[in-house]
Amino acid sequence: MSVLLFVRRGKVQEIKLTKANNGESYELHRDDVIVIRLTENPTTGYCWEIKELDNNILALQHSDFFLPEDPQIGEGGVRVFAFKAKTAGSAHIQLKYWREWEGNDSIIDVFDVTTVVKN
Repeated sequence: MSVLLFVRRGKVQEIKLTKANNGESYELHRDDVIVIRLTENPTTGYCWEIKELDNNILALQHSDFFLPEDPQIGEGGVRVFAFKAKTAGSAHIQLKYWREWEGNDSIIDVFDVTTVVKN
């Protein structure tokens, strides 16, 4: 089940996305934030990283990994990315789930959303 949440903080909107929102498009305004939460298990060597991002239009605010409250050995958690809309334009946020040391051949999943930022 996916939860899509739009939160308006003053004039700034925060859009919260999960894996279920893969392939979708979103309209933003300057200073709006997109927060993406994806399951990740670094004990397997696989991690989510940015594959494509137009830094002129969107800025990465942070990328953090969170374990569950009472983690078990080998258990994964959640990777959270936050991107802030900087200026008008269209941009993809494309993330890859891979083992960095094995290169692009190790990509086993991709998350991709399109954004259109308006002033």
